[in-house]
Amino acid sequence: VNQWSVNHDPVKWSNPEDFDPTRFLDKDGLINKDLTGSVMAFSVGKRRCIGEEISKMQLFLFISILAHQCNFKANPDEPSKMDFNYGLTIKPKSFKINVTLRESMELLDSAVQKY
Repeated sequence: VNQWSVNHDPVKWSNPEDFDPTRFLDKDGLINKDLTGSVMAFSVGKRRCIGEEISKMQLFLFISILAHQCNFKANPDEPSKMDFNYGLTIKPKSFKINVTLRESMELLDSAVQKY
């Protein structure tokens, strides 16, 4: 199965080349489970990745912790572009972002250091 063609099918996805996380939301702003289930990231059938569920849990926890503890901002010195390197997998081209600890985390860290 060609995963790229499944994930970029214009019949299933409007503007498949554009990064648009809102495409997975329904009219009420809730996640549309039918659409999220249509993304093929771990293949299907006999060759399906056996680590899919643990990978999804790990990614959720890792991203949740980062979002909770850090601020992310685009680098003002570089224009934002969605460019990719195509091959066996699709990887984004290198880009820079500014990551800083949230102020609340700095307060928490300083409180912990005192005691």
